[in-house]
Amino acid sequence: MSATGFVTRVLLLFWWMAAGVYAHSDASGFADEMSRFGAGAEAQGPRRYAAQVRIDPREIAGVVLKVNARIVDLNDLYIGRPVRAGEVLAEYESAELETVQRSYAETYANMEYIREISVTAEEKLIEGRMNLQWRGLYPEDIERLEQEREPVKRLRVKAPRDGYLLDVNVTEGQVVNPGAQAGLFNLSGTTLMRIASDQAVTIDVELPLEVAARLSTGDAAWLYPSPSSPPLEASVSEVVPLVGGTGLRRTVRLEPLASARLLGLRDGQRLSVSLQPEQTQQEEAGHAH
Repeated sequence: MSATGFVTRVLLLFWWMAAGVYAHSDASGFADEMSRFGAGAEAQGPRRYAAQVRIDPREIAGVVLKVNARIVDLNDLYIGRPVRAGEVLAEYESAELETVQRSYAETYANMEYIREISVTAEEKLIEGRMNLQWRGLYPEDIERLEQEREPVKRLRVKAPRDGYLLDVNVTEGQVVNPGAQAGLFNLSGTTLMRIASDQAVTIDVELPLEVAARLSTGDAAWLYPSPSSPPLEASVSEVVPLVGGTGLRRTVRLEPLASARLLGLRDGQRLSVSLQPEQTQQEEAGHAH
């Protein structure tokens, strides 16, 4: 054998050995990554299935400000804080809204004269009240404005519903801008915070057809926000019907038994789900050994 042929064979041997090492490393890394969401769990006991947290937008109310303003006070607001409908959450000042209030106060003060020269006086007054309410004044603020003829300078933001704070997007001292207005009552505004009900959070898990077929509403399940975290109890709220009768998996919707605000689950958060309690899993693992 020539020296060149010997060197070529040695190089090929090293290349083959290196390729085998990398292939083993990649396969191990893939297995480790998949095990985070329950894949391969059959060898360790009952399987955990990958799931995702969903926030139902129908159970969320946004608190929106539609004027240029400066936030002067936030009443101890933090994510997860329970709130009641009508509770004052924040206070703000707005030079823009002061101007609108002064214009309305002048109209209201001269209403008798306006009625004599205009047949649409009442309509203008109603429109003025609607404009103030749409911009953030509450009925009691408008009554105070009509009585005192002076703008309400420190305005309040109230919770529109019972629930808990899903997020808070402003800080004290922050200046907010509502964006461009298109029409009298058409403005997106700035969302200061969002309030969710306890029923807003659901967990969607994709299960094999034969597993989903054995489930019904009210069945128990256990949530694992991380591989090592203790389980959170949940129950099946819906086995979503198949569309068109195709697919190998079926969506099952779960509801946590504890209040969502206490669990700290976030929209889009990934977790794993087991259909057997932790004690049963440990017993089965012990029998397997």
